[in-house]
Amino acid sequence: MVTTSADPIHTAPSARTELTRAAVVLAEFHAQRLDIAGVLTTLETSILVTPVADHRHLLIGHGRGVTWIPTFTSEDQLRRYAIQRCEAGRPWRYLGIRGAHLLGPILNELPRPCGLAIDIAGAYPLLLPRRPHPSARGIDGRSVR
Repeated sequence: MVTTSADPIHTAPSARTELTRAAVVLAEFHAQRLDIAGVLTTLETSILVTPVADHRHLLIGHGRGVTWIPTFTSEDQLRRYAIQRCEAGRPWRYLGIRGAHLLGPILNELPRPCGLAIDIAGAYPLLLPRRPHPSARGIDGRSVR
């Protein structure tokens, strides 16, 4: 079960559809029809679904020495993540946060290295380091250009 935050300012009604512009852009990137600059432009203007651990903190994870914020392009992508973690039966609270805020002020508050883990249980996942650069890699090992 996925539940929204009680605060209507932070709910993400535009992120409730199965296919969002951000999800389409991730698919385009994986098909090598779009570069990372195009992905970043779309993510910055998109509302992303970001789970909260409690009422004040975003959910974070750690992997390969990096602090990651799991972030999703839709509630459906969050649901897939919950199912993959065998936690689909519990309520998941989330905030709808504009990508520019996640990529800027929020990531700047985390210890480095850090980044966003976007749609990591979906068909087109992306690990986006705080400052993408030519040597950055997607989950599939491809360069993010």
